[in-house]
Amino acid sequence: MGSTARFVWNPVEGVEYFAKEKDRMNLFVAIHGQWVLGSAETRQIMDPENYFTLVSAPLGGKSQIAEHLPFMGEKGMDYLMELKAEFFDRFGI
Repeated sequence: MGSTARFVWNPVEGVEYFAKEKDRMNLFVAIHGQWVLGSAETRQIMDPENYFTLVSAPLGGKSQIAEHLPFMGEKGMDYLMELKAEFFDRFGI
């Protein structure tokens, strides 16, 4: 197996990438009234006015107990649609 993996950087037009972790953290501190899908670390630094859904593991200093359906497949899509409706209700959209 002598193949060599290469990393190719092709940014998508209209998508913002952060060169530094600090810049990404500043974004999460600055946003308000948004639906944020992220990690436990993201939740710790973002404003509590946002609507947050944990989508990554490990969970840091928290026990991992499933309170929902999986994010995969038809049932996962149903769950995300329910979260979207809850977000819209919370922010009056």
